[in-house]
Amino acid sequence: MICKTPDLYLIEKSINRSLQLHRRLKAVFNMSVLIFFILFLCNAYACIFFTISINYKNMHNIPTGGDNCWIDAVKAEGLYISEHLWTVQYVYSLYWASTTMLTVGYGDVVPKNRYEVLFDIVAEFTSCLVFAYSVNKIWEIKNELNDKKEKYQRKSNLINRFMRDKNVKSELRGKVNAYLVHMFLFSVYESMFIFSVFPLFLLDFASEIF
Repeated sequence: MICKTPDLYLIEKSINRSLQLHRRLKAVFNMSVLIFFILFLCNAYACIFFTISINYKNMHNIPTGGDNCWIDAVKAEGLYISEHLWTVQYVYSLYWASTTMLTVGYGDVVPKNRYEVLFDIVAEFTSCLVFAYSVNKIWEIKNELNDKKEKYQRKSNLINRFMRDKNVKSELRGKVNAYLVHMFLFSVYESMFIFSVFPLFLLDFASEIF
């Protein structure tokens, strides 16, 4: 009876595929968090900018079209922003916030009083910081994808070379490789039960590396 041994090439290919999927999912998650944060900040800017303007208008009893706050200085479809429904007001506030964060303001929606100007300055400075953080975060995600792959391949090659030197059977090699990817994708503490299937010298060697 011939005992079939696992194909190490297929095992390695399967591990790399699983690892690649894990890295991509993590990268997608990190990118999604970053995008959500930017959208949340843009929404907050829009709401605050509109609130400052409407409060200034109400506190000073400014008539519509008084040009002392941006909602009375900007017209849309023949009406001032202050005369529109809240949906139009929100859209124009969001338009100002997005153009300010992207530093491509066209000058059609601009602050008209000192409070709006002050908040505009704060928004522009914080937007610069957010932009720098976003670029750095994207670069970190890119580097993390490459680093994880190199880290796994380096450790996997080291352990496989050790097993070849010790003449470890192919069946056990397959189990070790499966264990490595399990430990890499999750955590060592979540897979303690699997220790019993490995010789002690392999566990000590793996613990020193990881």
